[in-house]
Amino acid sequence: MNKRKKQNTVQRTSDSKVKGRIVEMIVASMHDLPNVRVEQNVRVPTANGDGRKREIDVLLRANIAGYPIRIAVECKNYKNVIDVPYIDAFIGKLNDIGIPVQQGIYVSAKGFTDGAKKRAQSVGMRLLILTGLTANRLEAEIFDAIQSIVYLLLEIDRIEIINNVDDIHNSFNLLFLYDQTGKIYTSFPDSLWEEWINDRLPLEIGSYEYSIHVSSELQHLVDGKFEPVISAKLFFRIVGLVLNRSGHATQHALIDSIQNTIEKFNTKVVFDSTPRQYILDIYNTEADLQTFLAHRQGVFRVTVERIKIPRIKFQHMYWPMSERVFRVLRDHAQKSLETGELKPLTIEELQALEGNAIERAWEPIIPSHPALNRMELSEEV
Repeated sequence: MNKRKKQNTVQRTSDSKVKGRIVEMIVASMHDLPNVRVEQNVRVPTANGDGRKREIDVLLRANIAGYPIRIAVECKNYKNVIDVPYIDAFIGKLNDIGIPVQQGIYVSAKGFTDGAKKRAQSVGMRLLILTGLTANRLEAEIFDAIQSIVYLLLEIDRIEIINNVDDIHNSFNLLFLYDQTGKIYTSFPDSLWEEWINDRLPLEIGSYEYSIHVSSELQHLVDGKFEPVISAKLFFRIVGLVLNRSGHATQHALIDSIQNTIEKFNTKVVFDSTPRQYILDIYNTEADLQTFLAHRQGVFRVTVERIKIPRIKFQHMYWPMSERVFRVLRDHAQKSLETGELKPLTIEELQALEGNAIERAWEPIIPSHPALNRMELSEEV
């Protein structure tokens, strides 16, 4: 019987220490600011030099205009509200170590009696209530959280080109525009890509069309002959790709017990960062995306908007072409020349070049790409 009583006493003592420490840790973290030194469970010598020391739960040190300032914080995690004797005890401690009572803060997880509030007001002490603990006050209350990262991908659906040529053997050549020296200057996908990365296109999900004005100095090369371009129009859509990560959050507030106002507010959110392959949700309309974002599960909902994917999608590939894809296509063309049979890649083979990995959109663009070189020259100028 006695043994059981001792075990219960030890358990209660352990819980009491944990409860006290968690309030101290939370309060200390909420005051962890630049140019503020935060210390926990500091034993401060008494002002009269008698060799005694008094423990301060959280001590804040700072310098204001060259003058050192100390603020002492008393933290209590009792099941009952704090009454006058506890306030008087803290006042005595502050007087003992030479910290002005006005620079003392009393923090309670349950609140204060009216008498304690009046006593604190009479000496200028601040009383704060800490929120955000579980019902048993042994730990911080944890809330579900979700983070959504919204990527925007531009995909070209089709290109309409009008010129004076009636019979074209290879329509792929019509994508490119040549300058007066006979060199490839740009392509229609390049023109749209440049608008995209220079923030001259919308950032809302949906379908669009874009007319390109072609300079008279740029022409098509068809069957060895230069032909002017009458008009060109690109039809494209912007798709939302959403990566969702789950997590958890803690939220604490220090509320002024007398004024009933929030003194400090702190939220910490941690999301799952385990390396893995995420499945991206696809949204083809702005309305669908907004509906999803508004109805996500989780108390804390964080949205990272909107990250433009740095290259656009055209004919199952990211454009401008990456070095990796260029090498594959070049090797395929060389093999075709060796066998004497020009066999284009199938749709499945083109799709396999990029796969479903969004990170391939960040692969280096082929250095010899005309649009890339032109942009680098404009940056130097």
